[in-house]
Amino acid sequence: MYQNYTTGQTALTLNLDFTIPNNHLANTISCFVDSIPEDVLLGDTAKTGRPAYHPAMMLKILLFAYSRRVFSGRKIELMLEENLPMMVLAEHQKISYHTINNFRSSDHANELVKKSFLYFTNLLEAEGLINEGAIFIDGTKIEADANRYTFVWRKAAEKFHEKLKGQAVELYDELIAKEVVKAMAQEKVQTSQGLEELAQETEDEIEKLTKEIEQEPKAIPGGSLRKARRRGLKKLLHRLKKDYVPRMKKYEEAEEIFAGRNSYSKTDHDATFMHMKEDHMKNGQLKPGYNIQAATTDQYVVGFALYPNPTDFKTLEPFLKQMPILDKFDKIVADAGYGSEYNYSMLEKEYPDKKYYIPYTMYEKEKTRKYRNDPTKLANWFYDEKDDYYLDQNGVRFNFKYYSQRKDRSTGQVRDFKVYEADEFQLTPELERLAKTKSGRQRQVRYNPNWQYLKEKAKEVLQSPEGRHIYSMRKYDVEPIFGHLKNVFGMRRTHLRGKKKVETDVGIAFMMMNLSKYWNRRWSKDQFSLFKNKNREKKRPIKLKLRVELIVFQYLRVGYFPDTFTMSKFNKEQKIEIYHKWKDENISISQLSKAYKMNLANLDYMLRLIDMHGTNILNTRKRVYSKKFKEQTIEQAIFGTKSDVQLSLELGFKSIGMLNNWLREYKENGYNFIIKQKGRPARGQRESKIAQGTGERDPKAERRKLAIAYCERIRKKLKALDQEKDQKR
Repeated sequence: MYQNYTTGQTALTLNLDFTIPNNHLANTISCFVDSIPEDVLLGDTAKTGRPAYHPAMMLKILLFAYSRRVFSGRKIELMLEENLPMMVLAEHQKISYHTINNFRSSDHANELVKKSFLYFTNLLEAEGLINEGAIFIDGTKIEADANRYTFVWRKAAEKFHEKLKGQAVELYDELIAKEVVKAMAQEKVQTSQGLEELAQETEDEIEKLTKEIEQEPKAIPGGSLRKARRRGLKKLLHRLKKDYVPRMKKYEEAEEIFAGRNSYSKTDHDATFMHMKEDHMKNGQLKPGYNIQAATTDQYVVGFALYPNPTDFKTLEPFLKQMPILDKFDKIVADAGYGSEYNYSMLEKEYPDKKYYIPYTMYEKEKTRKYRNDPTKLANWFYDEKDDYYLDQNGVRFNFKYYSQRKDRSTGQVRDFKVYEADEFQLTPELERLAKTKSGRQRQVRYNPNWQYLKEKAKEVLQSPEGRHIYSMRKYDVEPIFGHLKNVFGMRRTHLRGKKKVETDVGIAFMMMNLSKYWNRRWSKDQFSLFKNKNREKKRPIKLKLRVELIVFQYLRVGYFPDTFTMSKFNKEQKIEIYHKWKDENISISQLSKAYKMNLANLDYMLRLIDMHGTNILNTRKRVYSKKFKEQTIEQAIFGTKSDVQLSLELGFKSIGMLNNWLREYKENGYNFIIKQKGRPARGQRESKIAQGTGERDPKAERRKLAIAYCERIRKKLKALDQEKDQKR
């Protein structure tokens, strides 16, 4: 049973003014979580007791808190009291950090986060954001929230476990010799259950002896044999209960926790010790951590999983099997860490309808000149396909000898090899000597036909034009997400303990990254462009902007010159084509800027210039302006009511920075405009460092004069705006 939770519903509350913009990230998070079906959100819940907080609300506040790099339950609770978007998402409810942490650690949250990636992938598919039908897979290691020095090593545990088993058998033999316990299988004796049975039988024998001793006379010549026997059995019982049984249980428990791993941490049993890139001690220290496998498309994470393997190649098969959205993709792309005979064979067998772009380990090295010219490599030897023999660089002949099989212990795969052995009789005695090893045996080489076939197939796919294009996308599709996770969002270490809890923690972080990227690409406004689209409302009133500039000039006393931009070089036909796309096809300036890789301000100026003067403005050659024209233009710019951009457009300047350059030169030359003389000055003529008619220059006076001129210009603009406002009224 959950509390009622409906967003967007009008309610009579005291906080009617608490609103957030429609394009806020919190609204994007809310819309996405609300799109998840209710039966998935709710799951199973208790029918009695106080209604729990709605899982949708809990998931929303966790996603938004993670987007603000807040991971602590107590800090999230504080955000619910101070942060307006969090208040809106939680409908002004105060939630304890206990409740937040309990939800984040629950199995329901784990399942909910995993299923949310399926619905997010459906959203990407609906909007056409799946990158060429390819899924990009890579992994990274993240440190666990565990003590770095509470390690348990499998080899050490196995060593002491075997030693304890031997001691248990010796103790059992001693008890059998004393006729204390019944016969028992040796395998059972080497278990904690068997040792507990031995302890119980020994204890029963001690109680029996105690009853017999009570019936004996107090003084027995030579001492009581039963008491001596009881003392010996008590020592054995103490050793069993206090030493053997606890240690045997500890080793058996450790064996279950290892589950094929080589180590684990006592403070997080699911964490495995492995090498990390973040090695602050510079000694290759092993740290407890997890191997995160992530699948992306267009830099959106569509699936993830956690594994204890320090390397990636054994994680590919289980990772692909647990991905419910794999059917939406027809290409699998990964780096050389996944390239192996086992993975290639698995992909050929399990996913024959999908193309894979995965290089093997030696793929790049085999393309080097050094490798191709290395005479010791079997690939560079001469091979006679008809007679099936090899000739090495010295001319030693290797004939086919027999087939061999080798089983891989890590994967269980059986690999087939062809064994070639050097002939005992060669053409010369020198070759016969080279055909033997140092120990006197005939040299042998092994060749794996299946592995060679798979390598050639992978090489052919990767070297095709499509393969080069698809694989080149991997480094900027999947690689950046780990950098963003660790460096941008600050998640260099997990915040929970246990594999399921860490999966929830990492899943929330990945989903938060997805929604942030989706929000930035789809819904956020561009706040950094200088010139807005003419159909778009301006974010700040002009009057407020001018008053800010006025404050800067009056109090900071600094000169102000707008930034100048250099326009990309396009020919006339290209500029006309861009203009028609903007004018006729209604393509926005921001889209054109991204498509042509052109500065947004320069592009906006160029389009407005053509729109005002026509395409003939592009035919005019570079104009030469007189000194008088420049002085009049500068006077209009300083004391007029028009902005620099408007004035440049009216005068037909091709460059947005031309007027700014004139203003800068005007200031540097002591508020005089000097026309530069063409050619070199006459021999012996000395250039004047001070402009004529200005005398000695006073930098402070010039600075004040320029600031006053700009302030006067701004006052006139404000006055003109006020007059326009009065006329409208």
